[in-house]
Formats: sequence, C-alpha cells, structure tokens
Amino acid sequence: MVKIDPTAEEVQISLRQMIVRANGRNRSRLVSTCMPVKFDGKEGVVQVGGKGVPNSYKYRATSTAAGYCWFTDHRNRVHVRWTADRVDAPKGNYGNNRTGIFCSQAALESGKQSIAGLVYKELSLAHLKKGDLKQRKTVEPLLIMELWEDGANVGAWMALSDWYEENPDMIPLVSRDQVKKALAILMD
Repeated sequence: MVKIDPTAEEVQISLRQMIVRANGRNRSRLVSTCMPVKFDGKEGVVQVGGKGVPNSYKYRATSTAAGYCWFTDHRNRVHVRWTADRVDAPKGNYGNNRTGIFCSQAALESGKQSIAGLVYKELSLAHLKKGDLKQRKTVEPLLIMELWEDGANVGAWMALSDWYEENPDMIPLVSRDQVKKALAILMD
C-alpha cells in the first residue's frame, strides 16, 4: 500500500493487519505483529523477515517478510509504502539469513536502488546496468546516475524528459512513458 502523508499509527495498524494475514496459519519463520513505525529522517527502509533455512534443506520453504519505506519529496510530503507477505525463505549455511520484503541490503548499499524507487516502481532505475551507461556519450547517463542516488529528484527527471524531447531519434535507456509517470507522481 502506498500513501502520501499517513500517520505512523495508521501505517502501524494497517501493517499489523497485513502481518497477521501473511503469517496466516503458518507455524514457523513468522514476523511479530508488534512492529513499531516511525519516520526518522528524509528517507528510510525498515524491513524484517523470518529466518531462512539451511542449504541442506531440500524442500521449498516460505517465510513472512514485512516492512515499510518512505521518502520526503520537494514539497515536504512523506510518501510511504508498506507491505507484508509470505516469500521464499533464503538459504544459507546455517539458515540464519533473513529475507527482505523490498530488496536486499546489498542492493540498497550498491547505490543502484533508490528508496524512492522502492516506494514507487516508476521511480526505480535498478534494471539499468553501468555498462549500458558507459556506451552513451551524452548527458543521459549523468542524469540516470543522479536518479540512482535520489529517485525523487524532480530536476533530474525534468531534465531527462527535456533531453528526450530534444533528441526524439535517440533510443532512450529509460522509457519515455516511465519518465512521464515519474513526473506525474512527483509533481501531483
């Protein structure tokens, strides 16, 4: 669920209901329904997941995962996404791995996945690879790298839109439709 400027209490109540549904009648790898919600800073991700299973486990296993993420736009509105679901349990040496509902911690730390892109898929450019950018000798890769860092950067999205309008013959790395949707979300 995505909402603009919800209260922490509203998110917590809704998230608790989602966790109860996700846990269902399962007996293992669950998430507690007592998940505190608070928005510290301009953006953030909080995700919890039930434990994984050992590599030696031969069957499919699921685990409950839940979380919320948020970012603050240029108008100081807080955009929040929260969800809970049963997902495939991760495998590891001792089954200590935890699953994430949005993405792995490594994806966030790599800088390719912006938090705004977790809230709205239209703002995500995680599908692009650095090799794709190196082949282009234009301003487009610079704008995309800027959006990797801050997916809610209205100026970069507008500049990318303008650049695509000025170069209609160019095959864009980001679809023109995605740029329009991103601007509609941020300018709304």
